[in-house]
Amino acid sequence: MVLENSGEKNLVDRVILVATPELDTPKAVLEMLHGMEPFIFNFPREEVARELAENMKSAYALLPSAEYFSELGAGARPIIEFSTTTATTLPFRGIYGETISSYGDLRQFILGENGARLEPPAAAVNLPNVLKEPFLAVAETRHGELDVWQPPAGVDVVRIIGWGLETPRGLVYKSAMQNVCNADLSVCSAQEVLDPEPLSTVEGDGTVVYLSADALGGERYYVDIKKYNEENFNRNHKNILEINPIQELLAILVKKEATTTLPAFTFTSKPDAGSIGERLRIDVHSPVVLNLYDSFGRHTGPIPNPDPSSDLVLSEEQIPNSYYWRLGEGQYAGTSGAATTTVKLVGTALGSATVGIERIVGDDNTISALLFEAVPITAGGLATIDIVPDVAPTMLLDVDGDGVVDAEITTDGFSSEDLIAILMTRQSSLRSARG
Repeated sequence: MVLENSGEKNLVDRVILVATPELDTPKAVLEMLHGMEPFIFNFPREEVARELAENMKSAYALLPSAEYFSELGAGARPIIEFSTTTATTLPFRGIYGETISSYGDLRQFILGENGARLEPPAAAVNLPNVLKEPFLAVAETRHGELDVWQPPAGVDVVRIIGWGLETPRGLVYKSAMQNVCNADLSVCSAQEVLDPEPLSTVEGDGTVVYLSADALGGERYYVDIKKYNEENFNRNHKNILEINPIQELLAILVKKEATTTLPAFTFTSKPDAGSIGERLRIDVHSPVVLNLYDSFGRHTGPIPNPDPSSDLVLSEEQIPNSYYWRLGEGQYAGTSGAATTTVKLVGTALGSATVGIERIVGDDNTISALLFEAVPITAGGLATIDIVPDVAPTMLLDVDGDGVVDAEITTDGFSSEDLIAILMTRQSSLRSARG
């Protein structure tokens, strides 16, 4: 518009968009409602990220627009789901039914049922936040302009779209048991609380789903980041321009050279989601820190902040095609699952852990699911699980973190002998905690 008004519109004849969220992205819903980590703006802790996003006018423009739902079409997977097996979701189901699949319902939900739902305390990141209607209205006006934009005559628009990585497409509200203790730890009780969990698709770059990056149609190129990562470094949306084939493709497009031969991992048609092979999803609900290691010692999960005065919570994703997310009280991580993956859980407080392990193929087809429930955890305790293809996993539990395995736990639970050993070790930990 500026160039056109100044009579210089002929200076531009091609626009190249790389991983651009043209209709924005569902991940913003998870981040703005619950402070999902890692946050787009890389701010510390879920509660800080959520409060900042609520009061940042520009963040609202990242929420999926009405046109996003139009592109999804009828029958598409909902952006928000409510579990029907828990009473904690009844208030929402009474308003929306079991799912939210339209922009109108999403708008009502993120605004707190249009004022009927109060904003939760900052620390209660498991409860959906209430956003600001004036800021959302500004974003809607902006979306209304951008979603109908068409390039001027004589200007080509080319899209480069990342594909093949686990990417948030929405969330499902379930319930989780939370252990609440009094100040001296003498009385603890399990309470059922609302638990948001991410829903994902492999048709994206880790942040932007392909549907949004491909909204304008026309000339486009898909880059299979998953296959690239298998042979190179771990790359996703935040560092997509570091992918060599994308750099090569950009050079070809800028020079307007022939695209009859494309760089490696690059296609003119969207790959088939069914081609995505087996991978792992791990989720943890408990007072622990979730870490993944591969057979080469590469790590995915939280890392210590080298600055002790900083409150930034840092994490890394060294394992190829891995990710680490925090949402509400849960932690979620995944890898390709092609080789042995070691899960290490380090206790941060007294409580109990629930660990879920899924093997997935294609976009979202579960081929196996295992659950470790009511695993006793103490501060400094360690639980280790080696996940090997075609082998039933066993958890090695070191209750007090002294380097001695106190119990071996299968998904069927633990033996009476192990239970006695766990109780004795935990009793000792309780005495130490009380001084």
